[in-house]
Amino acid sequence: MQKRLVLVVSFGLMACQPTTPLVDQSGVLVVAPDQVFGCTPLSVFTTTTGVTGGAIRERSLEIARNTTLQNVRDAGGDTAVFESGGPGSNDLFVRARGYRCQS
Repeated sequence: MQKRLVLVVSFGLMACQPTTPLVDQSGVLVVAPDQVFGCTPLSVFTTTTGVTGGAIRERSLEIARNTTLQNVRDAGGDTAVFESGGPGSNDLFVRARGYRCQS
């Protein structure tokens, strides 16, 4: 009975999820690894999705990507290179290297 209740609640919460894509407001530029030559490396930033599958997995990855980019910005970075969890991935976490490329 408890499993059924969890499933009903989970599907109910999924119905409340907005369907429009999140727009990254961090201002952090996402680039390829070969585009950070001359930039100052800051750190590696990781965010887990908290979702292992199902209909909301991609949405959870999108939120994790935006959170990671905001963390790069908060650390003083302006550029990020995704190592995992980038758009189109199936990872359970997002990992990006943050850089400061503009002075």
